Amino acid sequence: MMKFFYLLLVLLFGVFLATTANGQRATRYVNHCLQKGGTCRYDDCEAGEEQIGTCYRQTMVCCRDEE
Repeated sequence: MMKFFYLLLVLLFGVFLATTANGQRATRYVNHCLQKGGTCRYDDCEAGEEQIGTCYRQTMVCCRDEE
């Protein structure tokens, strides 16, 4: 019975570590957009802005003012 609990504990830590890594990746995608001078938006870019990439695994667009 104790072996089952140890296995469950190891699996729980594995899931926790996997979800933590996904959060870091999402932050990295946003930082990449911000470093280019853009902002992440759910909708299309506004007038006077251009799309320079995507955020959050292509669920949002990265927009920046046109130069």
